[in-house]
Order: sequence, then structure tokens, then C-alpha cells
Amino acid sequence: MRGFTDVGRDVPKSLESLLHSLMAIRTQFALLDTLKEITDPATENISAVSHQYVQMSRQQEADFCVLLNRSWRMSSDIRNIVELRAELWSRIQRINAAIMEIRLNGAKATDFDDSLSFDTLSSVSSFVDAFESSVEHRSRMWCLCVDELEIMPETIQDYFYLSLRSTDQRLLLKLATSPYTPSFDTEEPGAAPMYGHDYTIINLTDRSRSESNRFVRQLVGKLLSAEDLPSGATPEILLGRSPITDEGKPGELNSAYRAPNGAHYKRFKELYEIDAAFRRYLDAREIDIEKLNDMDERSRAASARKIIWPVALRLVYGSHQAFKFGGNVGLRSASNKRTPPIYTGSDAVISMCEGNPRVTIGLFRDLIAAFRRNQNRRVPTHIQSQIVESAIDKFLSLLSAIPAPLNQPRGNTSILELLQKIGDYIQSRNYGPEFSPELVGTFVVDGNISSSLQKAIGQALNQGAFVMVENAMGDASFGGLSEARLRLSYLLCPYFRLPLIVSGRVNLSTALTEAPSKLPSRPPTMEDLFGRIT
Repeated sequence: MRGFTDVGRDVPKSLESLLHSLMAIRTQFALLDTLKEITDPATENISAVSHQYVQMSRQQEADFCVLLNRSWRMSSDIRNIVELRAELWSRIQRINAAIMEIRLNGAKATDFDDSLSFDTLSSVSSFVDAFESSVEHRSRMWCLCVDELEIMPETIQDYFYLSLRSTDQRLLLKLATSPYTPSFDTEEPGAAPMYGHDYTIINLTDRSRSESNRFVRQLVGKLLSAEDLPSGATPEILLGRSPITDEGKPGELNSAYRAPNGAHYKRFKELYEIDAAFRRYLDAREIDIEKLNDMDERSRAASARKIIWPVALRLVYGSHQAFKFGGNVGLRSASNKRTPPIYTGSDAVISMCEGNPRVTIGLFRDLIAAFRRNQNRRVPTHIQSQIVESAIDKFLSLLSAIPAPLNQPRGNTSILELLQKIGDYIQSRNYGPEFSPELVGTFVVDGNISSSLQKAIGQALNQGAFVMVENAMGDASFGGLSEARLRLSYLLCPYFRLPLIVSGRVNLSTALTEAPSKLPSRPPTMEDLFGRIT
């Protein structure tokens, strides 16, 4: 079914029944493959799966085929599995020919005889009936695993999703999908299956930050050992520690608040001296940065820990640089053409990987190569910045292929336009005239976001641009997007000037409508991705 339709687009009615038939035939092939494996004598010698071995004689195979011929509407003279498979291949060829006829000559599925119409779950149930009657006379539970459901046409997604409510009790459906699947936003809640009654959800992606970081460290360890680097090489040796980190011994973390050399103290002191808004904030709350190290942990957490990221980001992106326009003097942010150091170092880079193997391998292969070029010494901060920026540009280039209906005069645009609007709102909201202790960085998909835009956001979510913090019920990070809370991927945080933590929320429609008007952004160019060719 690959290539018939993009996710989110409707399948032509003339093709729906044929696509369902193709799904059924692929499932029939999977059933025959399973039968071949469980009746293979070699299976009995593998301890992990030996309990699944079933002996099948030639007579049992013939009896099985006779029963299956009738329910699968096969030729009546088929007596073995090889002939069954040949018949299935013949059916695929006939369906492909019918699809071509529809495309070229405008025929309809109803123009073809009944022999091209099959149902997936009925095929499974009839297979189980034939198996239990002729091969093994006892009841088993059979599991149908459907992977990457979200890339299938919506009519197939709906078929499996709605089948969870009433299915043969001998069948267990395992539907693997990305966090967003359009079927979760069904407009017929009465027809939809009920969580806890008809199905159970197992979330494989919602790991804690510590678990994700631990996985990334293990994967990086494998990459380092494969490169034959000196023993003891770690992400810290490659990249050094990040300026902002929650890892380390309690004494080391506490000393960061101590004057005059503590890392947090120095940032607080620097911003205090150049930012009147920050001075007003501290004075109003009677916070003395000279005494932060003397506070107990609870008081320090309330006064200082929660503003570590806001202070660090405002130092970089706030409006502190004086400039003249006419006879007046104003303030503006400094020019930042390079990812600042707060997004470099082992802690930050590992956080940006978010447990994603592809992102981890892509980033650290380049970082390890830079480490080797530097004669196995720590990768300089500016090189780390370049590698992070290159990964971001490649990611944005991938996202530029996702269309987003933003109701602009020039029609649909890329999802990058939506991301740019969010970025503009973040800049104006987080780094405006007043100091904010809680930066805005998560977005609720409220009722003012159209269903078509929700689907575009859903595709960006499945590509990793967004991460669902919680769904509409506030208890899970998957499902429909309506009223769900999203954050941007940590990999995109340097681009959008956000902290590498979950931050404050705002309605997405507010961010899109209140974003300052700017010229349309452009997607990354080949030069952005690969550098200038000289």
C-alpha cells in the first residue's frame, strides 16, 4: 500500500476496498509465514520458542488447506502451503491490475468481481478455525502485530482502531503507532473503543529524562568503543561539562551559587549589573544573590534554582545592548550568530538527543570525528556549536516538506512557517522589557486550531519536532492533539532560544496570533546543510 496516499489525505472511494483487500492478503502471507515457523522442526530445538512448536503431517497440511480454500475462496484443488502462497501472489497481481484500471480509465472497484474483496480480521479468524480443526485441537491466543499504523491510509487506520471494540476473542491486536494518529481524533466517540475497556495502552516513548539520558550514554559508549578510542573515553571527556547541569555531587552543585566564582552566581551578578528589569525582580522578592549559598535547599530552590535558565538565556538574548536611532538611545539584543555555550557540553548535548537513537548517532559521530581531529582532546565549544547547528538545519530541512494551512494569502505553507511564528512569539514574550521567572515554551492545541492544522502539527510531532507533554486528559503523552500540551524538541531549543527543560504553557492560537509580523522565513539551503563549496 506504500505510495497510495499521504497520511492525512482521503483515499479515493474507488480504491478503498482494494486497499483493504491488499491489507488482508499481506496478513494472509504473515499467517502462512507464522505457520511455517511454528511447524519447522528446528523450532523445537530453540529453548526460547520451543513451546510454540507444533508438528504437522502432510495429511494435516492437506486437511488444513481444504478448510482454508473454502473460507479464503481459493481454488478447490490446493493441497499444500506452497500452492496457497502462489494463489495469494496471483491475487496481488489481479488487484494491482484493477488499481491500474482505476487510475488510467476511471473504473470503480465495483466494476470488478467479488473475488477481489477480502477482510483482514475475518481472514485471521478463518485461519485459526482451520488450524484448530486440522492441526492442533486446542485453543491458543493469536496476536496480529501491525507496525507503523500512522503511515497507512486513514481508512486502514480507522479499520484497525475501530476493530478493537468487537473482535474474535482468540485474537489479540497489537497496534504500533507514533504519538499522533488521526484515528484518535475520531468524530464518532460513541463508535470508538474505550481505553481500559477495549484496549490497553503501552507507551514505549514516555521515558523519564534520567532514563533517556542513561540510554544515550550507553549508546555513546558503544560508539566510542567502536572507534577504538583511549580507554575511559566518555561524553564528558569529549565535550566537557555543560555550563548548566543537574548532574554532579551535591557539594559541587551547591558551590555554583557561591560568590565570587560560582557559575550560577556569576551569571546572576552579570545580569544584575546590566538589566534593570532583573534588579527590580530581585528587589521585589528581597533576594540577595550574595547570600544564595547560605540558604537552605528549599529556600534556594524557590528563589534561585527556578531562574537559572531564564537568567542564562536573558544574558544571551535579552535587550541589553545600547544603540542610537536619531537622537534617541534604545536597547536591543546582541547579535547571536552562533549557538551559545549553554547548549554545548555533555549534559546539554545528551539532553538534546532525548533518547532518540538516530539523533544520538548523527550528533555523536560528528562529535567523535571532531574529537579525533583534535588529537583526542576535548572538542572546542565553537566546533560543538557548529555540529549542533548542522543537525538542526538538517532537521528543519526535513520538516520543510510538511505543509501547514496557515491561512496566508499565498496559500498553504511549510510547517516551518508555523514554527517561525512560534519562535517570534517566544522571543517577544520571554525576552521583553520585564524579567520573567517562567519562560513560555509549551503550547496547548486549543479549540481555535483547525483540524487541518492539527493534522499538520501531528505530522511534525511524529517527525520529532514536537513532543507531547500530556494529552487532553493530562495523564499521557500520546493520542489526539485537541487540548494536548506540546513542547518543541530539545534539539530545536537552541534555534528557538528555549531552555532544555519543560517550561510554561500558552494556548497555541495565542502564540500564532500575537507573534510579531515578520518577513516569511526560508527553509535551510544546501549551503546551510553542507557548507559553502570552495
